[in-house]
Amino acid sequence: MGLLEVEQQQAGSRSYNQYPDVNTDRIEVIKMGKVMGFTLKEIAVHMDAYFSGQLTVKEQIEIFEDRLSAVSVKIKELEDSKSYIKDKIAMLRSDKQSAC
Repeated sequence: MGLLEVEQQQAGSRSYNQYPDVNTDRIEVIKMGKVMGFTLKEIAVHMDAYFSGQLTVKEQIEIFEDRLSAVSVKIKELEDSKSYIKDKIAMLRSDKQSAC
């Protein structure tokens, strides 16, 4: 996906991937992005721009504001699901007690 930098190293007739130390920082950004709910594909879109300094603070703020909005929508959806499930449990319990 292009998230990590890789160098090809030839060893006889075989070629091996070698990962430079710069990937340590990239892995930390990936982990933080996953915690914030970004997909690997979404992280990949901005990774090189971030590390090359081409991603401005304004652009970063916009990205995080968009993510915050998406998380808020997801929380609302989950709260709605939680409420529905609680109502369903209460209804089933009341039906069970009525049958006794």
